[in-house]
Amino acid sequence: MGIKGPKLEDTYSVPFQQFARVIKYHEQELTQDEVRRLHAIFPKVTFDEIKTLYEPKLSDNIKGNASRPYIKNHAIGIIKLYAKFALEYPETTFEAFVLNNYGYYYPLAMDNKPSIDQLYNGVEISQKGVKELGLYSAPIIPLQYVPSAYYTFDTKMPIYSLIIRHMAIYFWITLLAFSYAIYTKNYKKKIIPFIALIALWGICLLTPQSGNLRYFIAFTSSLPLLGL
Repeated sequence: MGIKGPKLEDTYSVPFQQFARVIKYHEQELTQDEVRRLHAIFPKVTFDEIKTLYEPKLSDNIKGNASRPYIKNHAIGIIKLYAKFALEYPETTFEAFVLNNYGYYYPLAMDNKPSIDQLYNGVEISQKGVKELGLYSAPIIPLQYVPSAYYTFDTKMPIYSLIIRHMAIYFWITLLAFSYAIYTKNYKKKIIPFIALIALWGICLLTPQSGNLRYFIAFTSSLPLLGL
């Protein structure tokens, strides 16, 4: 079908977030060899720029400046550097990891709520795409009113917000149901599907953004079926 896979740098969100945080808080402690290797990984930007670009909950700013050829040819070296920093800066490594994925298990996290500006930008992109494809669009509600209406609904409806915006609620429901399935020894019907969902949750911890529904959609849409 010609579906493209993820970009190579997308699979390195965890180490790249650690590298950026180490640069931000421990630059003066780095050895010359570590500095050289980090510059090779991020040749497009300086350390000062990395410090500015670093966003704890989103790795796009950092991985977008990584050298794809270097990643391809030095995958083992990158993993070794991550392990080295993990031993030297365990607290920083832990913080970098948790801040980039806590939206999938911390109940109060709402990191994927779009701003009103992002919604308007999304509408502009959608309109441009429709024109480029030569399609005719006749929405029931004029598109210029959609962002403000959606944003108002999203911020004024707490139950909706809890269900849609709090990714962690699905994890905790699954964990409780999984525990109950073990307690009742319902192995064949429930435990295997639960294991698949928990594995998917584990993969979400490695994704570029904390608490993003697009990474979690298979989890949230499958959960109701486990009640059958």
